[in-house]
Amino acid sequence: MRFPLSLVLACWGIMLLSQQGHTAQHALLIGVDYQDCQLAPQAASACPTPLYGPRHDVAALKRLRVEQYQFPASHITTLLNAAATRDAILTALRALQHHTVPGDGLFPLL
Repeated sequence: MRFPLSLVLACWGIMLLSQQGHTAQHALLIGVDYQDCQLAPQAASACPTPLYGPRHDVAALKRLRVEQYQFPASHITTLLNAAATRDAILTALRALQHHTVPGDGLFPLL
């Protein structure tokens, strides 16, 4: 999958915010396991082989971040399967851009 330049620049900008000190912690966790894959009628290829880990990985990392690293649960955004669309990912990155300040920490998992 190719990422648009705006997504790359947004990630880079957010990572720059996290390089100073850590005043607040934020996480963006995205997991797609292809369990719900449905092809559009005009699609030329088959659905990818289903994965069985991403949903559990996202849940485990969220729990780890909250319990061990004291991330506020409200600072963790999760996008799973059908909710992990291009628009939803870009919206989540824009929200992070508006809710973070220099010195905040960011943990992205794509």
